[in-house]
Amino acid sequence: GVGKTTLAKSVYNNPKIDGHFGQKIWVCVAKEQIKIMELFKLILVQLTQEEVKVDDRGVIVKRIGEKLEGQRYLLVLDDVWDHEEGLWNDYFNTLMGLNETKGSWCLVTTRLVPVANAVCRSLKMNDGPYFLGKLPDNECWSILKEMVIAGEEVPKELEAIQEQILRRCDGLPLAL
Repeated sequence: GVGKTTLAKSVYNNPKIDGHFGQKIWVCVAKEQIKIMELFKLILVQLTQEEVKVDDRGVIVKRIGEKLEGQRYLLVLDDVWDHEEGLWNDYFNTLMGLNETKGSWCLVTTRLVPVANAVCRSLKMNDGPYFLGKLPDNECWSILKEMVIAGEEVPKELEAIQEQILRRCDGLPLAL
């Protein structure tokens, strides 16, 4: 991939972020279809670090609300595949109704444009989704050199196959 999860992790784990949020929640969704109850359960598990044994939406949502009460939160939903608009409308309306503290954020990573668009419409975002692009060859080469030789002189053998390496990685940092 282009590094969506890596970028989200670097934001999530940045110490400068910690002071802005009372709660940080990371949920790896990674399913083509997810039911809203599953999503709320995953969030509650992250907030409590305990298995959720109840299947009542009202109880689960209430417990999430209690954990988030009066705090700003950063919620990362990683690797989302489901683009059903009704799911996201219901989800965000419920989540926003739980905590009226201003300044909370939800970061969603997805490889699917329909998911990004559905989430943006549900959140009534004017800017639309943000897309990560491929890196230019010179940046890929810099990353590769740092990984392989860490500041030393580039071996002639490596320079000889530079074009081939860059063509294969095609601007994707994780391909290196």
